Amino acid sequence: MKRLICLTLMAAMLLTAAMAAAETAPSLSFADLTDLDWRFSSGVGAWYTFMWLEEDGTFTGEFHDSEMGETGEGYPDGTVYGCLFHGKMTLVGQVDEYSWKIHVDALDLDEGQAPEVIEDGMRFVTCDPYGLKAGNDMLLYLPGTPVEKLPEDFVFWAHLYSFGEDMKELPYYGLYDPQEETGFIGEQPYGRGEVIVGAWRKEGEEAAESYSLLILKNDGTGELLQLPEQTGVPLAWYAESEGWTVCFASPDVTVKMTYNEETDRLTVTEGDQATVYCRDWWTESELFFSESL
Repeated sequence: MKRLICLTLMAAMLLTAAMAAAETAPSLSFADLTDLDWRFSSGVGAWYTFMWLEEDGTFTGEFHDSEMGETGEGYPDGTVYGCLFHGKMTLVGQVDEYSWKIHVDALDLDEGQAPEVIEDGMRFVTCDPYGLKAGNDMLLYLPGTPVEKLPEDFVFWAHLYSFGEDMKELPYYGLYDPQEETGFIGEQPYGRGEVIVGAWRKEGEEAAESYSLLILKNDGTGELLQLPEQTGVPLAWYAESEGWTVCFASPDVTVKMTYNEETDRLTVTEGDQATVYCRDWWTESELFFSESL
C-alpha cells in the first residue's frame, strides 16, 4: 500500500513538473516570422533569393541571377536566370534554446513562366530557386544566437564577417540548410531598402581605371569607395517619402538620393550638383572582397 502511495505521489510530481516546464518553455510559430524579409545572397552582386512566410507555413518567393557575360546570338546583353516560387514548411520542434527545426514540405514554381525567352537583347531562363529544396530539414536560428554556435557556412551567408570580430551574437533570424550549406537571414523590411541594395558605379567611369563605387546594404549602412585604392567613407541611409537620405560619416553631412526603376540608376544630389550611379554587377571574385568591407 505504501509503495502504491509513493508511486502515485511520484507520478503526480512528474506530471506537475512537466506541466510547469511546458508553461515556461519558449514558444515559436510562423506568425513570429511573417513580418520579415528572408534573403539569401552574397551581400552584393547579381543574384539573390527572397522569400516571405505566412502564418500557416506557406511561403512565396523569387530568385534572380544575372549573368551579363553569358551572351549568344540574339542576346548580346547577357542572360538572366530566375523564377517565382511557392511552397509549404512545417515547424518540427525546438532543438535547443537558440534553434528550431523546420521541414520544407513542398516547393514548386509558379505556373505561367516561360522556360526560356529572348527579349530586348537578353535571354531569360526559368530555373529552380537557389537556397531551398523540398524534403530538406532546415535550422531556424533565433536573434541572439552566439556566433560560436553557428556553422561556419552560415556565418558566411549571414554576412557576419562584415561586422568584424566584435560581433558575438546573431543580430537577426537565420534559416540554414545543413544539407545544401545555404542560409537565409530574416530581417524587418527597411523602407524600400531591398530595392537599392547593391553596388553602384559612377556613370561614365570604367572598372579598369580608378572609379567611385557606392555600396548600399540592407541594414541601412554602406560605403563610398574610390577604387582601386579601396579607401572608403562610411555612410548610413534611411528611407523618406520623397526618396532616400544618405549620411556620410556623420548626420551633419547628408545628401538626397533617388532611384529610377526603369533605368536602374541612382541619382545623388548635394547642393546644386547631381551624381548618377549605375548598377555594377560584380564578378564572383569581387564579391568575396565585398564581404570584407
